[in-house]
Amino acid sequence: MGLADKLFPNDVAADDIATASERARQLLGHVSLPLGERRADDPAALLAQIEAEVTELFREHVATLFRYAAAVARDRAVAQDGIQEAFLRYFTTRVRGQRMENPRAWLFRVLRNYILDRHRQNRSMALVDLEAVGHLTDHRQDVEERYEKGEALRRALSSLSRREQECVQLRLAGLDYGEIALVLRIRPGTVGALLARGLKKIRKNDMSPGRQAC
Repeated sequence: MGLADKLFPNDVAADDIATASERARQLLGHVSLPLGERRADDPAALLAQIEAEVTELFREHVATLFRYAAAVARDRAVAQDGIQEAFLRYFTTRVRGQRMENPRAWLFRVLRNYILDRHRQNRSMALVDLEAVGHLTDHRQDVEERYEKGEALRRALSSLSRREQECVQLRLAGLDYGEIALVLRIRPGTVGALLARGLKKIRKNDMSPGRQAC
């Protein structure tokens, strides 16, 4: 079973991963990789190692990435495409010999940039699906309570700036300040300031669930 089957067994877009995997086998004989990454005469072993690494990352982070992507893109297909693009880029980048100090933050940044690119191509796409974000607060709530809190969170988030919304979304997705800084390419201190301002606005709307989630 190849990487395509492991990650996207029922998805047509898996063909892109399969093509990348085959291309990777060709690239491995020509790229210069970090010392200790592989033996020079064993490219297949490195490819298997990278495939296993990507597969593990996928299993660990795909659910959180998808919730974030669905909340931002407001389109399931775009969310799926963005996740596939993120893991495809991670795979090909690793094959070329680069390491990521924080793979989760790296994947979120690629996913965010992909969705923003799609947003620029389609101005009718909303930047934030506030209802989806609201449902991240507590999956154990009943439908009526979740709806009420989703409505309140939607009103609260609508008062935030775009960057404040992004910080809150990423925080809801479970990223820490350092990871949010990596995704948005800003200082951790700026993340703290943006979250503080955002949470202050949310508190004004009596949004204790949003406060707890952040």
